[in-house]
Amino acid sequence: LWGILSAGTTWAQESEGPLTLEESIGIALDRNLSLQITTAGVVGSEFRQKSAMTQFFPTWTGQYGYVRYNNPATIGSSSGKSPNLTNDTYAFSTTVNQPLFAGGSISANYRSESLGVDISKTNVETVKRNIVLQVRQGYFNILAAQKVLEVAVQAVKQFEAQLEVAQ
Repeated sequence: LWGILSAGTTWAQESEGPLTLEESIGIALDRNLSLQITTAGVVGSEFRQKSAMTQFFPTWTGQYGYVRYNNPATIGSSSGKSPNLTNDTYAFSTTVNQPLFAGGSISANYRSESLGVDISKTNVETVKRNIVLQVRQGYFNILAAQKVLEVAVQAVKQFEAQLEVAQ
C-alpha cells in the first residue's frame, strides 16, 4: 500500500519546476470546460447553418405500398368473377417539392443561422481571452505573493540581526 501511495505522489511531482506564464495559459486553455462547451457550440451552429441551407434545395419523397386481399372485390360482374383481378395491389408514388417563393423566409433563416455561427466563434474568442486574463491575474498574484514572502523573510532576518546586536 505504501508503494502505491508513494508512487502516486512522485508521479504528481514530476514537474521540473514552476510553470511559466505561457505553460499555464496553455494548460488552462486545454483543460477549461467552458471553452470546450463553446467550441462545441460552434459546431452546432455550423450544422444549423447547413440545415438552413437545405431549405433552398428541392425535397424528394417516395412512398411504396403493398396490400394483399384474400378475396378480391368484384365490381359490376354478376357471375362473381372479374377478369384480371389480383389479390396483390402495389402502390408507388413520388413527389418533388421546390419552393419557388417563400416571402424571403428561407434566405432570412439562412442569414440568421450564418450570424449564429459568427456569434458562436466570437463567444469562443471571448472565453479564450477571459481564460487568459484569469490565468495572468492568478499568475501575477502568485508572483506578488512570493515577493511579499521574500520581503517578509528579509525583514525577519533583519530583526533577528538587530536582536543579536542588541544582546
